[in-house]
Amino acid sequence: MIQLKKRIEDLIEMELRSGSMEVITPVYGSRMLNVPLEEVEMLMKEIDKK
Repeated sequence: MIQLKKRIEDLIEMELRSGSMEVITPVYGSRMLNVPLEEVEMLMKEIDKK
């Protein structure tokens, strides 16, 4: 789970650096990282709490 959390954070950072104005959704993260949506949703909620 820790590795997946890092991958999600890296994906968000990469999208921000590219100038993307789109909101990074759990569905997008799930598709890009090829992982179950439920896991991405749980970890993105955890990331948002920071």
